[in-house]
Amino acid sequence: MGSRYFAWLLIILLVMLGVQIMYGRGGRSDVAQSRARLAAQKQVNDRMEQENRFLAAEIAGWDSGTEVLEEKARMGFGMTKPDEVFVRVAQ
Repeated sequence: MGSRYFAWLLIILLVMLGVQIMYGRGGRSDVAQSRARLAAQKQVNDRMEQENRFLAAEIAGWDSGTEVLEEKARMGFGMTKPDEVFVRVAQ
């Protein structure tokens, strides 16, 4: 009689363990969600790495001379040389 209860207890515990593995914290749904988040983060990381490479190349261009800095100042801030006239055309 006691071994029968023990067997049922083991079966119930195994079923509970299986349910926990399938649907509980760290179960299949959590793993699927984590994989989806990981894939999205990898895309963001790839985009950021590409942007970093672009910025590194741009900064390396700054080391080559003042032309790049001068162009940035002209385009970004509307700066001019002392003998130049800045004209903005509105469309």
